[in-house]
Amino acid sequence: MSLSRVCVVVCVLVLAGCAIGPRHQAIDAAAAARLRSVVIVQPPDQARYSSAISDPGPMVTGGPPALAVLQLGVLLALVADAQHKGAQLTAAVEPLQPRLQERLAELLREGLAAQGFEPRIVVAPALGGGGGTATWLRGQAIDDALGWLRGQGPADAALVFLLDAGVSKDPSTQVWCPTLAATVRGVDLVSGSVLYEDSFGVGCAKPALDLRRIDSAAEHRFESFDALLADPARVRDGWYAGLGLIADAILHDIERRAAP
Repeated sequence: MSLSRVCVVVCVLVLAGCAIGPRHQAIDAAAAARLRSVVIVQPPDQARYSSAISDPGPMVTGGPPALAVLQLGVLLALVADAQHKGAQLTAAVEPLQPRLQERLAELLREGLAAQGFEPRIVVAPALGGGGGTATWLRGQAIDDALGWLRGQGPADAALVFLLDAGVSKDPSTQVWCPTLAATVRGVDLVSGSVLYEDSFGVGCAKPALDLRRIDSAAEHRFESFDALLADPARVRDGWYAGLGLIADAILHDIERRAAP
């Protein structure tokens, strides 16, 4: 299957910190059918993992000022609790070195090669000492990325991804599970136009944003946050399983629409 002169950029956004919401656009089959060589741009591996903020329950609007202050206090306490849980999660899984971004890049490389593409992986630079990522890696101002992408060597396509991994609790069942958030973007390197974009959320609760939901498997769910912390290897395995589901969905979208 032949893919040419067009770049598919797959951008897995850190949705919690992104200023734009998810968008959905089917791949341009005519453009995709001309592509062949692909550069997969792997972002820096995630260094900190997050815990979703717990559901505060129904909030009352239009009440007395004292009630508004009380509700704000509840929200601030939930944010602080989520930050504390995120730090605990990071400490628990860090020794396992999950390397989630590296793993997703390899899954995409293997899958594209199996479809007849010619993929290779390059690693995107981090920003400063904090391991941050450039704005264009988060799907914004993609025109700023074109020069850098074209400088990674001759290729018809580039896949750029970001990934946000964490844990969350399903408010309906009180079950905890590993979560992933992903947004996929395809961009023509010559014209800079977006060819393909979609968003994915893996977990046990309904995503806060308009993502294509993928439910996590029962073996990767926990009765409590303490149980989750006690078994970091199962948390990591839940992320790995989710990465496989996301990669399969992306590859299916590309194969189905690029096939002659």
